[in-house]
Amino acid sequence: MYDKCHLDCLKACFYEQLEDSDQRLNIGLNVFFGNEPQDNEKWIESFKEKIIELTVKRSESEKVTITRKEISLKTLTNFDPKNIIKEGRKKWDDIKNSLNQFLINLKTELTNEELRQTLIYEAPPFKITYNPDEDNEPIKFVAKFIFEESCPSAYAQSIKDWAENKNDNPSIILAKKKTGFFDIIPIPIPINSELRTLWAIDKEFLIGGKRIFIHFFEWAVEDYLKRLKTSDIQVSDDHKVAIGVPLNNAVTLYEYYESQKSEGKGLLKELLTPNNFKLKNEIYNGTWLQHYKSSIISPGNKPLGKLIENAFS
Repeated sequence: MYDKCHLDCLKACFYEQLEDSDQRLNIGLNVFFGNEPQDNEKWIESFKEKIIELTVKRSESEKVTITRKEISLKTLTNFDPKNIIKEGRKKWDDIKNSLNQFLINLKTELTNEELRQTLIYEAPPFKITYNPDEDNEPIKFVAKFIFEESCPSAYAQSIKDWAENKNDNPSIILAKKKTGFFDIIPIPIPINSELRTLWAIDKEFLIGGKRIFIHFFEWAVEDYLKRLKTSDIQVSDDHKVAIGVPLNNAVTLYEYYESQKSEGKGLLKELLTPNNFKLKNEIYNGTWLQHYKSSIISPGNKPLGKLIENAFS
């Protein structure tokens, strides 16, 4: 159903500043959610469905998960997802600025050394809160990037757990450890387990011989390498990666690169390096090591500091 033209629209949604009137925005977002690749707003209903599952309820100082019984598409009748897209794109600008500052700090720590390791996440900082008692703003967009001090994400915590000083900001920790970083989905947008599963198995998401997540991954790597070059950071030939990607997309990633049997120099050279289970010592007792050293996702579908350590060992 999708072709290169539709992929170009999707890429533009995430890497270009599109105006609301640009038809690539509608087409790209429809592709993202698995709708017909047309210049219409069918993606809005898909967007709302994902928001229902990823919404938390604000109740005094407590946050609890909203169930489908408490919030529904009918409740969101007057809610315009376009505003969330706009807020997400504004957040994207903040994230880019934060990443640029991080690369400056990383270059300072590296001086003239090559970059030998990179942490890769797929954790777009997306959250919607809902409070029916607030007339003016019952629905609120919240997006905490892992470099923000108040980010509660397990992805931020795993970096702190890996650090000697767990009170440091994740960006400081990564720079001090001479570790690069990028997020595969750069803009805050609702992605749930069901959508990730469809990306991994539905034939509609096999585009040009690659699953949609592989296209996202390749775009992110391309963007990352450009930013490293701009920052005068060279990638070593024996570069290691730690992959913090939810399991459904991680399966797609490893399946694809396994089929390519890609070897050689550069960023992904050691992506498929297997764990040596014979060397598993008491440090990793009780910690599930997956087949590949680069995979740092635990059975709870979250990254672990110990697995980041293992990936870079």
